[in-house]
Amino acid sequence: MLRRLLYAIVTLPAAGAMVFFALANRHDVTVSFDPFDPANSAYSRSVPLYLLGFALLLAGVLLGGFAAWLRQG
Repeated sequence: MLRRLLYAIVTLPAAGAMVFFALANRHDVTVSFDPFDPANSAYSRSVPLYLLGFALLLAGVLLGGFAAWLRQG
């Protein structure tokens, strides 16, 4: 029971912060995958800023988990 309460105390504010982050950062940003010509629209994509932030967070968690897994093996 205590574990479930602690889980709720940590999870609910984190979920609320993520929702507020997404609501505050809904404007579009352009991500370019061409380092030599950023204006080339064939290699650029316009996405909401919160999606970019969540994608980078997820990539960091996955990369960190993979690095930890390699170090343990």
